[in-house]
Amino acid sequence: MGQQQLLFLILATFIIILAIAVGIQAFHNWAIKANEEAVYHDILTMVAKIEGCFSKSTLLGGVANSSTLIDIKSFHQLGYYEYNDKGNIIIPDKTFNNENASYRLIPGDTLVIEALPAEKPERRILCRCAFSAADKKVVYTLEQVSSTE
Repeated sequence: MGQQQLLFLILATFIIILAIAVGIQAFHNWAIKANEEAVYHDILTMVAKIEGCFSKSTLLGGVANSSTLIDIKSFHQLGYYEYNDKGNIIIPDKTFNNENASYRLIPGDTLVIEALPAEKPERRILCRCAFSAADKKVVYTLEQVSSTE
């Protein structure tokens, strides 16, 4: 009877270890997915702010009366600020960092926002924005690139 109980104890320990390993892996996968969704939310907020720049005058940092995105050159124009470790405001130019990702703005006729997620920076996310003069809206595409090239 003692041998049977020992075998049962070993089997139970193995099952518990396996369950813990599966749980840790599931939590890690959930953290990666949650981070990617947060990055997508940040990018969509940025696209909305880019669209808002077209209703602001140039005195207020907007690009009213423009039909291209070439005038949007910094995250500061979109209303983004960062704080250093002393609590002082840092005005971001072409890069912006938060707890979700590091973002880079690549200006041009087609504005590109590149995001390197905090959880998996090698799975960068690109958002390409263009202004549709006919609709007077910003149209965008999102794509995920597997390497940092």
